Amino acid sequence: MAIGLIRFGLSKSDLLSLNMNEFIEMNEEYSRIQERNDFWNASLCTYMVNSYSKKQYKVDDFMPNYGKEEKAQTPEDMLAILQQFV
Repeated sequence: MAIGLIRFGLSKSDLLSLNMNEFIEMNEEYSRIQERNDFWNASLCTYMVNSYSKKQYKVDDFMPNYGKEEKAQTPEDMLAILQQFV
């Protein structure tokens, strides 16, 4: 509900009057907007890190992995990442 009220500026009555297809369409549009924002932020991170790092990263390295499980970083993994910047 907050997506419709805040992001799309709908009133509560407008939001409650949406049929299922309109509601699904609104949620899909919100997902597309989020994906563009994620890509924009990942692009910016890639530019910044590649400016100062020895290793060259790709945009995908900074894209969020919603719902995908990742292995937990070990202290050795963290140290290896930090050493790339020295």
